[in-house]
Amino acid sequence: MIPPEIKENYTEDTEKYHITHPYITTLVQNITKKYNNPLVKVVKIHDYLINHLEYRLEGGWDDAITTLQRGTGSCSEYCFAFIALCRAAGIPARFTGGSIIKGDTPYIDTIFHRIVEIYLPTYSWIPIDPTWDDAITLRHFHIGAHLNTYFTIMTGGGPSDYLGWNYTTAYTSVPPSSNITITKSMTWLQWKPILPTRMNTII
Repeated sequence: MIPPEIKENYTEDTEKYHITHPYITTLVQNITKKYNNPLVKVVKIHDYLINHLEYRLEGGWDDAITTLQRGTGSCSEYCFAFIALCRAAGIPARFTGGSIIKGDTPYIDTIFHRIVEIYLPTYSWIPIDPTWDDAITLRHFHIGAHLNTYFTIMTGGGPSDYLGWNYTTAYTSVPPSSNITITKSMTWLQWKPILPTRMNTII
């Protein structure tokens, strides 16, 4: 059973998703109509995206419809498309951001990364990264798993009108110690290695 507040908050529409638009409703129906299991629906949406989108930085944050029709997008735009299709299918989904640590600390991230979390009864929030799955051979690796590295989820200030932090120009440093700095553009919420939690036995 999905808690009512999660269902209400994470299946709502916004300007980035347009989940009631005929393009989105028709597409999600075509992708998921044969399936009743919500996880299978999520996997089918995931597979559709990585088969029909190509990673490319277009210089903006276009909405789900624009991204899907164009066939290219950044990690944020992959997430917008994924969330739109999940929400249109009645599956709670949310947009999160963070930093994949690509080297030893101290580390400065000038790009950041975006992933999706979907909510399933019994399992709660499950991370999914359609962008990274589109770049590797094991295309279901990031369903229920982060990279086997450091990943920091964040939220906070910054000038973005849509998400509340600066996506492209903030410089955030990770110090050598376990103490995490707070910058003007974001607040670090966690700092720990997250090992992949595989869900292949369910998929």
